[in-house]
Amino acid sequence: MDPALIVYYFFLFRIFNDATGHTQIQYKKLSTDDQWHPSPDEKPLEIFQIQSGGQIIPIGQPDVVPEHIDEDEIKSFQRYTFLSRVT
Repeated sequence: MDPALIVYYFFLFRIFNDATGHTQIQYKKLSTDDQWHPSPDEKPLEIFQIQSGGQIIPIGQPDVVPEHIDEDEIKSFQRYTFLSRVT
């Protein structure tokens, strides 16, 4: 198969509030999977720490992190683009 025609299906995430109002995250290992994780029999992934039955929401705002992409990272990203595979 031509490497330029390979399609990658990566993780798929969804963030939501459950029935109690707690913010949680679910994911699929591949976006084409039918099953969301964690499944109902697994421990849920909660965004905020739970204390005394309620969420502890952080106060204030996080510091802004300046954008920085290493030159080697850019080259590795370019290897996976369609244009870099077609010559």
